[in-house]
Amino acid sequence: MTKTALEKHSYFLALVFALLGIVGIVDYLYKYSFHTEDLLKGLGFLLMAPFAYFYPSIDGVKKASTSTHAVLWSKYLSYVGIALATAGFIFQWL
Repeated sequence: MTKTALEKHSYFLALVFALLGIVGIVDYLYKYSFHTEDLLKGLGFLLMAPFAYFYPSIDGVKKASTSTHAVLWSKYLSYVGIALATAGFIFQWL
């Protein structure tokens, strides 16, 4: 990647998503009832963290004409993470 592409990375958003994921997994492990929604949300947020690092805003995704391998796998992991986190919130409300 070029130097300008590296400057657009967001450590803050990646850290926020990673912390949300870790809190969800720790919450799942330390509860006696083992609520599945906590694990789903934790894994979902952890899988979204790499994409939040590479593209902190949606404008960066639209402008990117060429993709590196790291961005491609993080994009697919992000889709899986969104599905898992959404399922976790749905299970929590049911």
